[in-house]
Amino acid sequence: MRMVKSPRQIYIGGNIPHIYRNQSGGVSCAFCSKEGASNFCSACKSVHYCNQKCQSSHWKEHRSFCKEKCKSAAKQGAQISHSSDSLSAKDDSEDKPICWVCFEDHMPMNNPCTFCKGTMGNVHEECILKIQLSKKKLQEKTQCSNCKRQFPPKFIAVILEEYLKKLEKKSTFNPEVILSLASCYIDGKFDDDKIQMGISMAMGVLDVYDKQGVADPNHPGITAVHSLIGRAHWVLKNYEMAIEVLGQSLDMQKAYLHTSPELTDDARTAIFVNMVETESSIALVLKEQKKYPEALKILNRLEKTAAKLVARGDDKPSQTRYHDILAYLADTHMQMGNYKEAVKAYGELLQILNKQTNTTGDLEIMDKMTICYVKLGLFEDALELLWMIVNTLKKNPILGTTDPKIVNRMFKIASVYVMQDEPGKALQIYSDVYQDQMINGCPPEVCDKTLSRIEEIETAMSSAQ
Repeated sequence: MRMVKSPRQIYIGGNIPHIYRNQSGGVSCAFCSKEGASNFCSACKSVHYCNQKCQSSHWKEHRSFCKEKCKSAAKQGAQISHSSDSLSAKDDSEDKPICWVCFEDHMPMNNPCTFCKGTMGNVHEECILKIQLSKKKLQEKTQCSNCKRQFPPKFIAVILEEYLKKLEKKSTFNPEVILSLASCYIDGKFDDDKIQMGISMAMGVLDVYDKQGVADPNHPGITAVHSLIGRAHWVLKNYEMAIEVLGQSLDMQKAYLHTSPELTDDARTAIFVNMVETESSIALVLKEQKKYPEALKILNRLEKTAAKLVARGDDKPSQTRYHDILAYLADTHMQMGNYKEAVKAYGELLQILNKQTNTTGDLEIMDKMTICYVKLGLFEDALELLWMIVNTLKKNPILGTTDPKIVNRMFKIASVYVMQDEPGKALQIYSDVYQDQMINGCPPEVCDKTLSRIEEIETAMSSAQ
């Protein structure tokens, strides 16, 4: 049977036979020349060794050859790839991305949804704007039609800006839209100018309420403005002012709840959810100030409250608040060094998100859990999670094996192996990453970063012998 070479074998010039093959046909160690060497350099695949000790001892001599060999392999691989691209250029030109709304192929196109990327991809901004602005409810305007998740703040801002222009032409005042856009500017990681604009918009709503003669000073619209301004001060790092304004908003919400017996159950639940959000914001400001015990006290109480809200029914805002509080609680425990408690909270949140198939959220939480496991000395648990993350990322067709998201996790895996006193496994990880980077033509500075890690491991292994 004819053996078919793997792409990797083709790139590096076939199998490994090399100058270190002895007269009898066996493979000799590149360092000590003993026969029967079974290990080999995982980067260049060109030299054999008896064991890691011999490999470590030979590294200084082999290093320059290894680097040049891998560069040559990468160049050859690029030539093969270029040849293949040339052959299929005609086919590629016939497969241009097409906007799923207008079916035109002019660029640029993007995908505003970060969750169902690929499903609703290849769309012009103006096309998706027409669809979103045609929807009746405000929430529907700012969420993906496919997966029903909210768009990122940057795109929500674009939608609401266009919507406000339409309302202004009709001389229509809609405080909900204005405050939603202001909230987007404040909470969406915009620059300070946008945050200040958000504050001005919120204050403008207060002025309108005053002119309209809104009698109740604890009206939900007014308390919402106060909460928003409080969050703005938090983002601007005016922590004391943030706590003061958020505290005022919380007092106003409580007062309105207790003095409005005519409220429906749904209205009461909505106010209660907003109170949970406001108080959790106060806890986060305290956490920013490193007042962890005070923050933890609030979050522990809110976790129980939010759990009760969720238990009442399938209320989406309640569920969101519960998820957020669990995340805040876990992060606070982690920052306090309460790693067991953090793992427990992250685990609960992970179970919830797994049911919702929120992969992005899952990976972020898993990353944090690995840190906690390492702090607790639970290295095997950390490795299991890290390999799960890597394998999940590798399933993404957009990401290659040299993508920073994957490489960074591989480096973490190698670091855990070092902590376990298994430098050989760490060396193998770094060498495999280095080989992939060289073959795929990664920038020299990227490859050199990995090479320096290989050198550090080799030096440490040599010193330990």
